[in-house]
Amino acid sequence: MPGLNRSIFIACIFYINNVHFCESETTCTVGQTSSDLLETNLTERILSFVADGKPQALFASIKNFHDTWKLCGVNTKLQIVKKGREFVEFIKKRFGIDASTLTDEQLYQGQPVELSGYLFFGFVFDTKLRTVTEITQGLGKVTNYNGPHSNEIGFAVTARKTIASKGQWTGTIPRGAFMYTRSILLPKCDNTETDVIEGSTTYPLYIDSDGFASFEYVVYSEKYGQGVMHGEEIHSQAAYVVSMTMKFSD
Repeated sequence: MPGLNRSIFIACIFYINNVHFCESETTCTVGQTSSDLLETNLTERILSFVADGKPQALFASIKNFHDTWKLCGVNTKLQIVKKGREFVEFIKKRFGIDASTLTDEQLYQGQPVELSGYLFFGFVFDTKLRTVTEITQGLGKVTNYNGPHSNEIGFAVTARKTIASKGQWTGTIPRGAFMYTRSILLPKCDNTETDVIEGSTTYPLYIDSDGFASFEYVVYSEKYGQGVMHGEEIHSQAAYVVSMTMKFSD
């Protein structure tokens, strides 16, 4: 990542950790903006947001894992296992990683399991939303949040050693890199309903020694349709900040 971008992210962390947001009775405010300078096709929608949070445990407890799935409409053991099997199929096809030995119970519990060269686990992240921007046909809607959280849940594997990918993605998977699928729950604001965005990584996510990482997902939302997400995040001992932009096409 270029030095300028890293400086901006460091400034974001400093700002978020030192500013006091004004409390109000409402948890979010919506405003309209002009997006004349942004080139978009008439059928495209762009959704971007900034969120932050404190460092969290990599592994989710069984109760938190199951409770968070329910927030995304995944309510039964059968549905959770189905999500897990979709993940197993995805990493086999995309990266050539064989996780077929995982049992239904292991997928349901989401607890760490050692595989050949990889560690499997289920994860839950709870981040504070700051700003969500939606742009459609040159018109922008900006939602500023004060309090609501965005829940993220999914399945992942992390590489125990550096290894060459044997799937659709051709490249070297660094030791410590992550490959995963996840569901992002965006809270409702005013008359809007909650939205769940499903995503799967197109290449391994690797956090470098400075705490920076970039990522790309193929995403799907019932509200927005199919799309691609690009993002960057930075981790420090005190917090992390993530910025994502998704482009959807009808």
